[in-house]
Amino acid sequence: MSTRSKRVFVEARSAGSARMTGWERYARCVASLLIPMSTATVRITDPTKPSSRFRDDWLAIPKASSSSDLRHFLTMPPAAPSRIPTITTIHDLAIWKYPETTTRMAQNYYKPLYERALQRDAIVTVSESMKAEIEDYFSVVDVGVIPNVVDDLAFTNTEPYRGNRPYFICLGSIEPRKNIARLVEAFARSGVATEVDLKIVGRRAWGELPRMADYIEAPSDAELRSLIKGARALFFPSLYEGFGLPIIEAQAAGTPVYCSDLAVFHEVGGPAISVFDPLDIESIAESLRTAASDRESDRIVGRPAPSFTRDRCRRAIRETYRKFGVDLDDSDSGPA
Repeated sequence: MSTRSKRVFVEARSAGSARMTGWERYARCVASLLIPMSTATVRITDPTKPSSRFRDDWLAIPKASSSSDLRHFLTMPPAAPSRIPTITTIHDLAIWKYPETTTRMAQNYYKPLYERALQRDAIVTVSESMKAEIEDYFSVVDVGVIPNVVDDLAFTNTEPYRGNRPYFICLGSIEPRKNIARLVEAFARSGVATEVDLKIVGRRAWGELPRMADYIEAPSDAELRSLIKGARALFFPSLYEGFGLPIIEAQAAGTPVYCSDLAVFHEVGGPAISVFDPLDIESIAESLRTAASDRESDRIVGRPAPSFTRDRCRRAIRETYRKFGVDLDDSDSGPA
């Protein structure tokens, strides 16, 4: 008599979202790797209303995952308790370290759920820097890492955007932690606006829209790749991140990277990145001047590290699930 293979239920709600943040793109990538696996059930939704989220959290998800042997929540923590072994991905600690930059829903609803998950679930994150931070901050051990990835081939096959003038690009939601206001002020102070434009790409969250910059809210994936590839340089001034997906995307596109001097950015971008103090407007302005004056032959461009490929991500997923007795196969399957 054959025995049933153990199955994993993957809650990938963010993969169905129209948003373009790193969390959504991470969920899309992991979901795309797992959908072909017959031992994985991938649930993709886009609950945009709080009432839909609550109904999913407490009713739909427990029902959909009830016959699984393992559950994995890619972006949001589980709400309803379950006896099924569960993995929760924590992307960063902004809720705890930078509460002023998060929403009331994040503080009042998701924060307690994450804290419960830290007590009862296996925890994975997206970078070695964040692994060390979580283990230190919460005194937990053995946090796993399933890294973010970049599709090199997609960038290779993308034509760069051709505008009327050279431009810098910054990717990030319009909210305080992304530090876009300082970047725009530095851009105004730097004196480079006469020769280079600044394009801000990201969803409109709870910050003020940038002035002295072109704002692009929701490009398609193909349009975003084209914009990154056509840029003179990427500027990424965030105050805090758990990963830094725009860095490896820019490197895949052959675009120089100027970013905040954060440990995780050094991990993600390697020695090719150029850094500035994200709290010092003059430091950012000097980087803008440097990027504007660099000749194309002098630009420092790195390549994404081998850690951030789809194959590496797939191996990390397999290794993580195998600890719970779930072996993934490559048979055809589909989203729930």
